Amino acid sequence: MNVDVLQMHLTNLSQLLRSAGGQKTASELEDLCQLLQPFRDKKLKDLIASIAKAEEIIRSGPPAPTARKASSKASSKVIDAGPITGRVVDLYQRAGQPNVSREEILAAFAELEALNLSLDQLKGIAKQIGVSENASKKKADLLKRLRQAVLDRKGAADRVLA
Repeated sequence: MNVDVLQMHLTNLSQLLRSAGGQKTASELEDLCQLLQPFRDKKLKDLIASIAKAEEIIRSGPPAPTARKASSKASSKVIDAGPITGRVVDLYQRAGQPNVSREEILAAFAELEALNLSLDQLKGIAKQIGVSENASKKKADLLKRLRQAVLDRKGAADRVLA
């Protein structure tokens, strides 16, 4: 089952609850559907596995980087950036919500750094969250700017809520 099917069922349930007078629960289900939106094309099983992995990273910190052998084959391998891109964009969009923690943001960026994406892939993420990628010639600089953009958005929201 894909996440979009779950969203459909939750939306139907929220409408049923709202008509029965359960406004608060219906609103919470609608909020959950909105939070699931970036993952609508994923299988539910894969999403749950990603959440479990993220929870583990939050509890115990990011995994230690493994030593890699330098080879031309490894450098030419294209890494699928889709899941982490979706996660970073989602964190950027939700950074203003109180349930998004600084630790969650840092864990996502630790995972992003560990993937060793190409500069072009990082520029694609930057474009999606509105960070100017043209000035960055180095991956480390662009990663730093991406992380700072999400953290700045989180900080701005925290200052408004305080």
